[in-house]
Amino acid sequence: MKKAVSLVVLLVLCSVAIFMFIEQRTKTTADGVEVEMTTLQKGEVAPEIELQTTSGEPFSLHALQNKKVVLNFWASWCPPCREEMPALQRYADQYGDAHNVEVVAVNLHAREQNKTRVDQFIEQYRLTLTMPVDVNGEVDAAYRILTIPTTFMIDTNGRVQHEIKGPVDEAMLKEYVGKLE
Repeated sequence: MKKAVSLVVLLVLCSVAIFMFIEQRTKTTADGVEVEMTTLQKGEVAPEIELQTTSGEPFSLHALQNKKVVLNFWASWCPPCREEMPALQRYADQYGDAHNVEVVAVNLHAREQNKTRVDQFIEQYRLTLTMPVDVNGEVDAAYRILTIPTTFMIDTNGRVQHEIKGPVDEAMLKEYVGKLE
């Protein structure tokens, strides 16, 4: 009986700790900059992203103006990220060019254990998506990412139309991208 009560108390304490973590109103970037955490609003202009990709190429979200953008945030150690990445790749391969859609998967490097794991992840899933790397957490903070994976649907005017917390699949991608103008 004591073990059962102890287990219940432990579960309650863990639940409270998780809730408090998620409800944090501020986030600190890797540079120590504290940023107010509120969700990006529908119709809000997507914050600019200027990063290097995993292959060393420069990336700018602004350069994708007039395209629909599926903007995904991930880390290699994240099981739901591993679950959804093949669907993102398949969607990009099948519908990207035909539907004027760019799938961009931003690696949250500040949350990674090491670059080798990221490279192994990309190789394991044979990913060819555009993959900018957020080394210091500034983009993470600008997009107010609390959980990963998180995916934003951005219209051709550069405005956020949908935010999805958790893994996406091809059906969801078709549905949400289909609603973008």
